[in-house]
Amino acid sequence: MPLTQPYWFSDLEAWWSPAAGEDVARHVEPVGIDGNQRLHVRCSSPAWRTQTRLMGAALTERVNEVLAPRMKITGIVVQAVSGAVPRIVRDRWPDIMGEDLAGQVEPVMLGLQGQELCTVAVSAAARDEAVRRAPEILARIRALIGEQCAITRWSPSSLLPVVALVTGSASVTERRASRTFCCRPDTTPSRRSAPSTP
Repeated sequence: MPLTQPYWFSDLEAWWSPAAGEDVARHVEPVGIDGNQRLHVRCSSPAWRTQTRLMGAALTERVNEVLAPRMKITGIVVQAVSGAVPRIVRDRWPDIMGEDLAGQVEPVMLGLQGQELCTVAVSAAARDEAVRRAPEILARIRALIGEQCAITRWSPSSLLPVVALVTGSASVTERRASRTFCCRPDTTPSRRSAPSTP
């Protein structure tokens, strides 16, 4: 189903931010309205997709309050695909971010209709250092992409989730329990073996 953007749609500060709130607006981007008057959005992470689905009815109501009388949407459709980070930015990320931080903070998507770079960090310290470097990082991205670069903002990084397995089963030995599954954004989980015992 094709999506349309009415004349007022692109002014997100006037309708989306007041309806969704600053935190949601930073991670959830409206992309258009379908023929059934449903608002389609894309999110910065799977967690935000889930959160947006859960608050769909309340968010629909708030959007309608802000948009009245221009339009009334019938619901919100959460798209699975987010705005892609340009390949050149991904390929040159260590040069853009700095070798010391590139493995700890990764680009995830573009939000705010391609104007905001969203990242994920392995720790709060890495996130805070990336925020401190944001002006330099944005300048490097603009220099790399050139005049057509639309990226003008940096979204503070989300933190990678931590997953812990807790078991009370006697059949799980210390060696088996020390094996973990690790995954990073945009990769398939990989198995990391436990250290060998003497």
